[in-house]
Amino acid sequence: MVSQKRNPLDIAEMERLRFIDHLSLQEIGNRFGISRQRVLQILGSTGKMAMDLEDKINSIPDLYTLSVAEVTEIIGCDPGYTHQALNNYSNYSTYNINVLRKLKEMGISFTRLSKGVILINGKHKVKISQAGTTCKTSPKTVSPQYHFNNRTKENLDFFIFYISTTEDFFIIPFNLIADRMDIYFCWPTKRLSLGKFQQFHNRFDLLE
Repeated sequence: MVSQKRNPLDIAEMERLRFIDHLSLQEIGNRFGISRQRVLQILGSTGKMAMDLEDKINSIPDLYTLSVAEVTEIIGCDPGYTHQALNNYSNYSTYNINVLRKLKEMGISFTRLSKGVILINGKHKVKISQAGTTCKTSPKTVSPQYHFNNRTKENLDFFIFYISTTEDFFIIPFNLIADRMDIYFCWPTKRLSLGKFQQFHNRFDLLE
């Protein structure tokens, strides 16, 4: 049987998809109509290492509630390789981890649907978002002002806004922000009465 040599341009494209775009071996195989194992053979030892790491990471329960350091300790490899491997997991980010950990601590069940979107208690479709860079202080208060983006086109029930600097959570009904692309509010607020969004601080009870 005559072995078929693959076009060098295909190999370069595979390497780009793997190490720049961070696609999984299976995703690359699907694009080229070949098996995951064949992609591994083409990419050589670097691909073998990547597949081994993926297999170990995929076997970790509650992966999306663990930090990079905790994942590294479990799979026993260099933190740099762990970090690179985790780039292939679209929901793996520090702010997602903190939100999902909080939900787990509170006994709230969830499943991942897509990037940053989870289904809570089997009924609430929720998008997780992290505050952007702290905006300038509002002229009416001395509190920092935070910015959140709403770029989703999905039909959601809630947004969970997470402010990493203060470790605060806001569970906001989606119908309040469905027609707004940018959400700004101050936190911690200095007002005696809470504003439109501040009133949803730590309102995890809404997800029951």
